[in-house]
Amino acid sequence: KNTQYRYWIDGDSKEKLVDISYETNPPVNPDNLNSIAKVRLDSVDLVVVMGLINEVSNFFTPPNPVDLSELREGARKRLEERLQDTKERLREAIEARQRNLIDIRIKAPCIVIPE
Repeated sequence: KNTQYRYWIDGDSKEKLVDISYETNPPVNPDNLNSIAKVRLDSVDLVVVMGLINEVSNFFTPPNPVDLSELREGARKRLEERLQDTKERLREAIEARQRNLIDIRIKAPCIVIPE
């Protein structure tokens, strides 16, 4: 912990950067909800160091052209499966007349790119 970047490691806030909670059949429930999902993402300050970005990019750049068609196809199939699963779950929730609350609060990051 002896570092000049202590603020980045420990932070200076009592609040969490990310807070995720999910509750089924909440006890205090005036709206008759079946579940509550909450996501909170606090704002972060990002300082972009172009030299580091370029080095990381060069490290992951393959020397020869790579065929990504199989990877794209696999990702597309997986996305379609997730979409179908989500549709089925939403349909079940509607048919069962479930009431769910999804509360997502995301604060925008501050991105600094020095000259």
